[in-house]
Amino acid sequence: LSSLDEDDLETLAASGLPELRQAIIRYAGTPARLLEDMARTESNTRLLQMLVESGKLSQNAIDLCCWNQTDSRLAASMLTKASDDLLHRLSGRDWWPSRKNAVESGRLDRKDLDDMIKTENHPDVVSALIGTGEFDMDSEAEAIRRYYDYMIRYENLFFDPELQDVTMTHTGWDNYEYQCTS
Repeated sequence: LSSLDEDDLETLAASGLPELRQAIIRYAGTPARLLEDMARTESNTRLLQMLVESGKLSQNAIDLCCWNQTDSRLAASMLTKASDDLLHRLSGRDWWPSRKNAVESGRLDRKDLDDMIKTENHPDVVSALIGTGEFDMDSEAEAIRRYYDYMIRYENLFFDPELQDVTMTHTGWDNYEYQCTS
């Protein structure tokens, strides 16, 4: 690769072959500008991780790689180099593995954690939030008990007995077929 000029390196970086793009990332003589361009367009999960670990990317490019990382395990390993701003954005993202990784990074501030505990409904993310040890789960459990006691007590006011019960119609992942809006 040392005999190639910057245009040739750019051509290899745009190759459809991941092996060639990987060689460009590993090559010590690859200009940082070219790696930044690759970070904006790369979709291969392993290559995104390699770009972050190259040490040649700006913070914005590192954050972009972390945001675009679809392998949640690799994304979690990359978050050590992500900015606090990106972690804040991930904590509110609609893709639950990103929210879970943000919590498990241990770098979210108390306000983000408080906001998440109030709104989070995915069990894996809730479990991660509980695992932080930041919440008094006895009082949370008591609040949930009071809420359900209230719902059961006034069930006839909240639910029409003529409605079809759909509670067991979906298993696994998030169910977007039925949505409640206010």
